[in-house]
Order: sequence, then C-alpha cells, then structure tokens
Amino acid sequence: MRRSIFCLFAFSVALTAMPAAAQTENGYLLRLLTANVYREQYIFLAMQEFRKRAGEDQILDPSDLAGNDEVSAAMQRATIVQLVLRNDLDGDGVVDTEELRRALAPMAARRPQQIEPMIRGYLLADGDGDGRITLAEAMAYAKLRAVEDPAQPRRRLGIESLLARQPDGRLTADELEAAARDVFATYDKNGDGHLSPDEAAALAGIVGRSDIVGRAFDCGLPKPSEKAQIIVIGGYEAGTLSSVTIAGQDRVTETQELSIAPGDTPLYVVASSFTPMIWRVTGAAARVERFVTGGAAGAGTRSAGAVTGLDKDKVTFAHPACVSLPYKEDAATVEAISRSMEAIHGRAPAEILLSYTLQNHGIARNRNEALGIRLEGGPQAQAPAQAARRSAFVTFARGTPAPFDGKGGRIDETTYRQMLRFSPGGVASLKAEDVISSTPAEPYEVLPQEAGLVQLLGSGQIEYAAPMERRRPRQPGAPGAEARTAPEQRTFVPRSGRGTYRIVAPIPRYPAGLSGAHSVAFIVARGVAAPAGNPGHSTVISEETGEPLHRPGQQVAPDVIDPFRNAGGGPGR
Repeated sequence: MRRSIFCLFAFSVALTAMPAAAQTENGYLLRLLTANVYREQYIFLAMQEFRKRAGEDQILDPSDLAGNDEVSAAMQRATIVQLVLRNDLDGDGVVDTEELRRALAPMAARRPQQIEPMIRGYLLADGDGDGRITLAEAMAYAKLRAVEDPAQPRRRLGIESLLARQPDGRLTADELEAAARDVFATYDKNGDGHLSPDEAAALAGIVGRSDIVGRAFDCGLPKPSEKAQIIVIGGYEAGTLSSVTIAGQDRVTETQELSIAPGDTPLYVVASSFTPMIWRVTGAAARVERFVTGGAAGAGTRSAGAVTGLDKDKVTFAHPACVSLPYKEDAATVEAISRSMEAIHGRAPAEILLSYTLQNHGIARNRNEALGIRLEGGPQAQAPAQAARRSAFVTFARGTPAPFDGKGGRIDETTYRQMLRFSPGGVASLKAEDVISSTPAEPYEVLPQEAGLVQLLGSGQIEYAAPMERRRPRQPGAPGAEARTAPEQRTFVPRSGRGTYRIVAPIPRYPAGLSGAHSVAFIVARGVAAPAGNPGHSTVISEETGEPLHRPGQQVAPDVIDPFRNAGGGPGR
C-alpha cells in the first residue's frame, strides 16, 4: 500500500530543559494523551516506563540505558539459542537438516511449501555451511543477531530521548512528572483533571507533527561539520530500474543518480525512498562529507538504501525509522522536517527535496508525467503543469532507456512501451562490487518488472501471446460446459493484467514486482518446469493441464523464512 508520509528520525525531544512550548509537543508524552483519561492515570502512564528503566536511585541516566541494553541483548541471545536447540531431537548438541525436517513435520500438513524455506532460515546459523548447527554456532549467531540493534524496543518508547537535552544528562522523577503535568494542563482546557473527547480532538495532527519534529536523539546520526549545508531528499520511486538488487531477487530495486553541483561548501545529505534505492552520487561528489540513508531492519528491506560514487567511510546506514522521509511536498511536512533537523543539528536544511518520482523533481510537468505515466495516443496536458523547482546543489538526473530493439521480432513493442510507462529511465547497468550497502548487493538473475519480460523475450525463453481476455470460465452445468475438454479451453483467465507470455524454455525465476498494474499471465509450455521466485499478482497456467499453477493474490513462500525474526536484531548474514 502506498503511503503518503512516513515517520522521520527516531523519537521525542527532551523535556525540562526545553521551552514550555516544546514540552507540549513531546511525542513520548503526547502519545499517552487519549480521550477520557484522568490526570492521575496519565501521570502514572508517563512514569511507568521511567520506573522500569531507572536504577536504584530512580534517576535515569545513560548507564541505566546501557544496562538495559545488556539485559535485552542477553534475552535475545537466549531466545535464539533456544529456538535452535528445541530442534535437537537426539540431544547431542547439534541440529542437522534431518532433525529440522522431523521437528517441522507437524507444520508440513498445513503449510508444506514453507518447510524448505524455514530450514534455510535455521541454517543461517550454520557458520561453516556443513548443514549442521552446533551449540557454538548457535551462540555465535545469537550474539551477532542480538548486537545489531538491542536498543530498538527502547527507541520505540522514546526513553533515551528524554535525556537528550538535559544539561546534566540525567532525568529525575520530579522533572518527568512536572513535564507530564504541564502537557496535560495544556490540553485540559477547563482544568477539571479529565481530558474530554472535545479536548482530545485538539491533538489531531499534533502527535504526527511531534513524531517528525522529535524522533531524533537516539538514532546516533553523525553531526555535520560547522560549514556543511544539509540537504534532505525524500521520494517514493526513481523511475529507473537497477540491474543490481539490494533487496533480494523477489523485490524491486531502483536507482537514482544525484549529480552534485560544483562548489566549495560541504554537503550533508539525508536521503530516503519507499522503494529500495541505490543512490548514484556523481558530479562534484567530493563535496559530500556525509550521506545518510536507510539500512535494512530485521529481515525486511523496505526503504533500504545503498550508495555508489562515495568512499565507504562517508556513508551512514541508519535504522529506517530514523530516515524514512515523506515524499508528499506540502508546507506542514516541509516545516516539520525543517524543525526536526534544526532540533538535531542546530540548523535548518538548506534544501528539502521531495518528489513521488525522484527523476521528475525540478522539471515542469503535468500530473500524469509526475506519476511516471506516458499517455499513449493522446495529449499530455491532462492536468495543470507544475512549475519547475530546481535545486542549487543537486540535479536529479533522468535515466536514458536503451532504444527499442525487436531482436528479430522476438520483443514486441507493447511490452517495451509498458516498460517505459512504469520505468521511463529504463534500466541502469550497475556493478554489485561498486555498491555500498548494508544488505547484500547482487546482480538480478532476471531483471524486475517489464524489463525482465523484455529480457526474456529477447533471449527467446518466453514468447508474447496476446493481451489477456477479460472473460469468465463457464460454470459446471452451464450450456456447452461439457464440451470444453481441450486444455486451452480450460485455461484460467484473470480479470487484470497487461498481456500473456508463454514460457517456452527454462528461466531462473519470475521477474520481481509483477503485482498490481504490472501483473501479467504466464503459460508454462509442456515439458518446461515452472520457474522459481514470486509471480506476485500474475497468473501462471500449465499448458499441459490447463489449470492455474498460481492465481492472483496467492501467497508464495519466500526462498528463506527467518525463524528468528521475532527474537530481535536483523538477519545477520
């Protein structure tokens, strides 16, 4: 689901050292304000986490938080080791693949397609790759997973941020209670100690704004130099596909070139997109002193970023919650981002550059073009043109797609035009070894979306059949149904998609991202094995039986299911 705004930076601003107005926009305290809450209840809730975290002296300081991190990491290690050892059926301290299959057997009847991916997930802990997990390997893997982000549960609560602007780095119970009373009094307009629904309604929009303004101090982002200009970039997509993936073979990775303008002022860039993105820094790249983008969180790669064109020591990968930026440019969002950066670094950004499709930023365009749509056979001026807004520091370079080459008639122009409709920049050819990433960077086995279809058509492994027909198969008992015996007559035909492709030779896997408007239909020819991977919302039909091998919306087991995903930390390998 497309989201128009995401949270920014990692939690609320400190309390008593801040002006009263800032205290009343503290996300940690505002989130506890709900309709019909009484003052005493509210203060209890505000103090509850403090009492858990503070030490014997009931004064919260960094050493308390460090101690909590140690306990959290130890609990995560114990959980991961326990998850491995519960499959040690013979009690010899080693778990092998046969034991994993036996232990997972009860799941086989209900979800047989998940057994092998789950086994591969357990084998993430197999350090030497011999198919056996020893106790030492389990403990080593648990330690790796637990140290990746032991403070994340605390960051969601914003506890560390309560200390961020305390002059002495300590927070007492009295200071927190006083701040909580001030916040409650601000919204308890009649002073009766009860927050009515009408009074709570005044909080609408304030909590979200406080999240953007606050979420700063426990991300540990490096500070810009005194002379650096801060540039903030947020988008949904780039409009150019990447030949290298940082999100696995079944997720779409895009790429955006950022051409840095010449100049002497150093730049501190914070960049994020909803789609996994490889940021290619070109031009006067030496000006960039720091590039901050999102890393992977847990087993997920959404909003993950990677960089080329910079030295590795200039790149910082933050938790996605720290740098997930909105792409909808409006006055309130821009103000909130500006205030957030000012709270963190003591200065507002020199530029805030937001765009749904990044390569369209700074170009006068109509609404359809802004969404990456090329209207075929009709005028482009379907919506009022937007004024060009060009950056003084960064140019969002537009990709240049390869010209159409029919490969002797194997590639149909319809598929090529569909590729340019969704990816007007075509495909950028990158080298995995040049990519600086917090996740593995590897070449696609098959390019994603329509680019993959063009690739497979060009190689002769698939053939374009025809646009999909929108018809329903006859129901049993309907007139003429008994006569439908030929496989092609029994073919399942979906109600959405762009075209039908016949797989006539083995292919490594389906192109990633064939969902929604990208969905198509595949017919697997007789004698050809169904590919690996996830066809998304596309339909896959067996030519031999005429029956669907995959229907739109059908769940496909991933290559690896991480059994440790709820134990804390990231995938670790």
